Amino acid sequence: MEYIYFISVNDLKDRSPIPEDIDDHSLEIAIMDAQDMDIQPLIGTRLYLSLNTKVKAGSVTGVYKTLLEEYINPALYKFALYRSYKFLYSKIKRSGVVQQDTPNLASVDEKIIEKLERTIHSEAEFYADKLKKYLDDEILNIPEYLDYNPSGLNVYNEPDQEYDKYFAGIQLGRGCECGWKEFRHLL
Repeated sequence: MEYIYFISVNDLKDRSPIPEDIDDHSLEIAIMDAQDMDIQPLIGTRLYLSLNTKVKAGSVTGVYKTLLEEYINPALYKFALYRSYKFLYSKIKRSGVVQQDTPNLASVDEKIIEKLERTIHSEAEFYADKLKKYLDDEILNIPEYLDYNPSGLNVYNEPDQEYDKYFAGIQLGRGCECGWKEFRHLL
């Protein structure tokens, strides 16, 4: 099955401090992990699958284009960069996990790598919050996101097991005490 990437490895390299000579395969894995483990839980499986279909067909337009280009992709760049550090710092070889090293360069201390990871993760969370706020504001224009809780009033909505694998059950959203979406969307 072909995996649909929302961003390319070259896009990630252009928008991050990752040098051009880094192995593309390692970065593809980081992008895939970020899409599956960070972006999909943020936007929900139904919207994620809808975007996959639109990206594959080359038919991303309107609110979906804005969503993808201005909100999902900036978060995805940061989450993929965060997830790429483990591949940049070490490699898996037959002898086990080894630290990257070249004759002319000294490896960075693991504590510095952890500090960099925390900084990048904090930036990724900033973009994730922007993404969530945008989705809340545009909920009526993005039906796949609204479908997470169509009634809008229930605190708990039984997830569709086929599509909502990452739905944890209770989503309160911002500003609403009775459900996961604000009342203003129901008026």
